[in-house]
Amino acid sequence: MLNRKSVIVFLTLVITCSIGYTQQNVPVTLDKLAGNFIKNIRKNTEEKLFVGTDKWFYSTGETIWFKIYMLDAVSLRPIHEGKNIFLDLVNDKDSVISQVLLNIGEKRTSGNILLPPYLKEGNYWIRAYTRNILLHDSNGIFVKPVYIINAGNPDPRSLTEAYNKTVVDAEDTSAPRLLFYPEGGSIIAGTTATFAFRALNARGEPLEVSGWVTDTRDSTATNFKTTLPGLGKFSFDAWNPRKYFAHIKWKNNRVLTYPLPHIDQFASQLSLTDQNSQTIKIRVSLGDSLYNKNKKTYLLGISRDSLCFAASGTNMYDVLIPKSSFPKGRATLFLFNEEKENVSQRSIYIDTGFTNVVIETDKSVYGPREKVKLNLNSSSLESHPLGALFTISVTDDRFSTPLPEQDIFTAFNPDNVELPEVGSSASPGWNKKYSPQEIDLIMLIQKNLYSGWKYNMPIEQIAASTIDPDSNFLSIAGKIEGKGNKPVKGCLVYLQSKTKTIFQNDTTNENGHFQFYVGDFDEGERFDLKVTNLKGNGIEGRVILENLGFPQFATPGQLKRRFDKSELNIIRHFKTHQPDSTLFANENRVLKPVNVKGTKTKGALYDQSKRVSTTSYIITSDQLSTGDPNALVNAIKNVPGLYTGMTSTAGTSNYLLLLDGVNANNDMLASVNPLQVDFIEVLRGPETAYYGMEGSDGVILVNTISKTKEVTTVDDKGTAVIFPKGYFKKTEFPSPDYDKKEKNKNTSFPDLRSTIYWNGDLQTDNNGKVGVVFFTADASATYTASVLGVTASGELIYKQIKIKRQ
Repeated sequence: MLNRKSVIVFLTLVITCSIGYTQQNVPVTLDKLAGNFIKNIRKNTEEKLFVGTDKWFYSTGETIWFKIYMLDAVSLRPIHEGKNIFLDLVNDKDSVISQVLLNIGEKRTSGNILLPPYLKEGNYWIRAYTRNILLHDSNGIFVKPVYIINAGNPDPRSLTEAYNKTVVDAEDTSAPRLLFYPEGGSIIAGTTATFAFRALNARGEPLEVSGWVTDTRDSTATNFKTTLPGLGKFSFDAWNPRKYFAHIKWKNNRVLTYPLPHIDQFASQLSLTDQNSQTIKIRVSLGDSLYNKNKKTYLLGISRDSLCFAASGTNMYDVLIPKSSFPKGRATLFLFNEEKENVSQRSIYIDTGFTNVVIETDKSVYGPREKVKLNLNSSSLESHPLGALFTISVTDDRFSTPLPEQDIFTAFNPDNVELPEVGSSASPGWNKKYSPQEIDLIMLIQKNLYSGWKYNMPIEQIAASTIDPDSNFLSIAGKIEGKGNKPVKGCLVYLQSKTKTIFQNDTTNENGHFQFYVGDFDEGERFDLKVTNLKGNGIEGRVILENLGFPQFATPGQLKRRFDKSELNIIRHFKTHQPDSTLFANENRVLKPVNVKGTKTKGALYDQSKRVSTTSYIITSDQLSTGDPNALVNAIKNVPGLYTGMTSTAGTSNYLLLLDGVNANNDMLASVNPLQVDFIEVLRGPETAYYGMEGSDGVILVNTISKTKEVTTVDDKGTAVIFPKGYFKKTEFPSPDYDKKEKNKNTSFPDLRSTIYWNGDLQTDNNGKVGVVFFTADASATYTASVLGVTASGELIYKQIKIKRQ
């Protein structure tokens, strides 16, 4: 309540979210203030990354399909700043399992990671970052948890709550820390003072407390208690010159006292007095030294980097703000005095949005291997088409339980809202699960924005560096070793690429090191090396390529979110009830070790200890590193005496495919990166007897390596072919075309794909529409189509629909 004698209600002015506004009724000072403030907000661009994946838990041998969105950190609009985005998969010790380099400049930001069958079961994390993010604040990197199942190498501890707690500490007996957040930043005498408070232990964990507030007259002003993890709220009528204190009872009935901020007679304050589904009522209050002196103030409502509301008034007044002027999410109200100083601010949450996304399919129920037509329509609430970027994944609910719609915000907080338990899955989708009163409590604890802003600050863009730190990132470097693995110094190394019309040379230093700057190239691109002495004679030995300079750093602990009890229960239930349906988690399909007697060939380019038969047909890695995305399938198709009938996406014959000794669905062959293959062994005829009738037409054993091969043999003529790691080359999601009769009729191998469709690069047309086509799998199931996207205006979209397969 307001205890002043009078309230001046000022006519408000609403301005929609934009900056280039001009209206005759807008006071010049308000217009200039708003324009200056918005320009300063927009003057610097910082990137924020978000990664969407097709699922959140996987079996070894499956493929993670991902899409990276780069957004402006303030506006959340899609941007393409810089050049390189790094993405890696790490384990609990931050050991890198896989690394991918993507070219944001060319808008190549989707890809896939094949999960090796040898991975230990447990928690893993996807990290996405740029050099710029690491340079300014490593806490700004994107980190997303995934869980990987491996029946052949399980770890039961990883599915227990105790194991998933990063620290197990003794009981904390120290006094709690209470932090107080007065609404609008100050207490004004003669008004109702509202406080949010946060209760934390010594480790920064939330505490449940209750207590009371007294004044210097020893009168009880109000009582309070936490209503969210570590958070609470209370109000009381503030009177000058009284001082106020908060008290709680702690262990052994000990009373702890915390002084509240003093009443400030020179303060100005914003407070929220009422709200409904349509409007928010805000009160502007002034301290005793300012009240009734015709002091003018200016109120701006900002969402992200746009002005959505503006008003001005004199002395104390109420303002009614329509929610329809703001996009969905956090907005901030700023109050400026006559000197254009930011004297108060208040965060509010808008629960309605500008965007409407409709997902429709052509039918309600489908049969096996039937075509599905799915259409998306993105529009404003006024039905105007909206441009958007979308990612679609369609997963079988038997193999992967999709996260609830609100949980997409667990790892990505689009409005930079400080949640009750940072890093805890108790707070994903807080805007969905919490009541309006609880949401407003969270708004009260938000940090102040642009507190250092001055009206006369220069509005100049920070000049971009003329030297791109990533411009020379893709170099080809390594060293030459001769006999006895000793470095060869002073030799000539020639590099040639027919596709890039490159011919360069370098001389090795005393460590045998060489380096070439060749510009951008894709992973799997072929380069020819020639190594000679000064007389031009070839030097035999080997070339050891250096790794790309991926940044090395430890993941900030607070970003390594682990799965909570409910999520672990989902995985545990899946493992218990679906072991025979999983593509790669069936331990009965893992081959037993086979001992092979034979001799190791000198200079062999693969690990012969993994070979099953001494008479089998071998495809070595150099035959696969051609740069052709279908090199692996094509090499197998050309094996003499083996008929697979396979295309670049799937097989149609009764052959058996095993990936590192684990039975694999034939459709997975197309997603295997040729650069991660050590060698392929093909068994034909009597050699297949060990595997039974399932492999009567042949057995294909794919043996992978944990990292791309970095050592290449240089022959006696001094020549070698290298395939250095470059930018990720997009791999199409392997989706069978069951419109072809020969594929539709072949049921020798049932279609048990857990992800039946994935597309990370969808963009709406001028009408805000986009459509996709895919095919169902074999078993009766329910599919979930998950749509993730961001509109041109910066709204994050996440929706799901169910698709039934009889």
